[in-house]
Amino acid sequence: MHADPVEAASRFVFRDLHPQLLLGTASDRYSGWIGQIYTASRYEGRISQRTQRVGSESFTSLVLPVDSVREYFEHFSALELDFTFYSLLLTPEGLPTETHRTLARYAEYLPADARLLLKVPQRICAFRLWSGRNVSDNPTFLDADLFRKAFYEPAVDLLGDRIAAFLFEQEYHRQADRMDPGFLADRLDAFFPHCAQRCAISCGIENGTLPLRTCLPGIGRARRRPCPVALDMAAPADEPMAAERSTVFQQISAGRLALADPARHALRGSLRSSPPL
Repeated sequence: MHADPVEAASRFVFRDLHPQLLLGTASDRYSGWIGQIYTASRYEGRISQRTQRVGSESFTSLVLPVDSVREYFEHFSALELDFTFYSLLLTPEGLPTETHRTLARYAEYLPADARLLLKVPQRICAFRLWSGRNVSDNPTFLDADLFRKAFYEPAVDLLGDRIAAFLFEQEYHRQADRMDPGFLADRLDAFFPHCAQRCAISCGIENGTLPLRTCLPGIGRARRRPCPVALDMAAPADEPMAAERSTVFQQISAGRLALADPARHALRGSLRSSPPL
């Protein structure tokens, strides 16, 4: 542990808080962190622009090069990569996708003790897929074979033991569109026995959209082998979901457990929008 935790925190160094506590952010490479996490002189002339659209509006952000991940891990011990949510790593023909190529660039600069959490592509974990304003059922929802061949295996080939977990995030469901909890439990029951032990479950809870008391017994049946479980609890503590969370924690207390509470969710959201830390 750092000799002076207060002084370390003032320099945004969070690597040595506790041997069993990994602190990190959702995504990296934000130019807004220059002067706090990143050193300006290292990236002079190498910062690129990225234009994104949200609804009818567009905005431009400045993005650091991938090799900035080396300096990121001078401050943090873990990193969640979100960009893997949008594409598999291999095409149906077995060729690397752009996401694979980006992840390979990360692998070049990661320290040996880096720990990554990779979001599983929406092609695997989303019940429905959105394209603009259109939505359709996902024909490869929880397809274990596709997950293993087009994402898990190439990810492990690239990153090896630096992968801490794979995160399965359910998309937001309007009440009229919510899947039957028993159906979800059965699908999870069929999916996870075919996955490797490195898998984690990330349950994003928004507005009570996932009735976990009903679903988690199915998850428990599926976890015939030990695997870490990550819960990303978005519901505020004063909402009815607080009691639901307590029940969830009791049901999955066996095995290794990584919990993310509402405070973490709020922090992750703020860092994604890149204000000062």
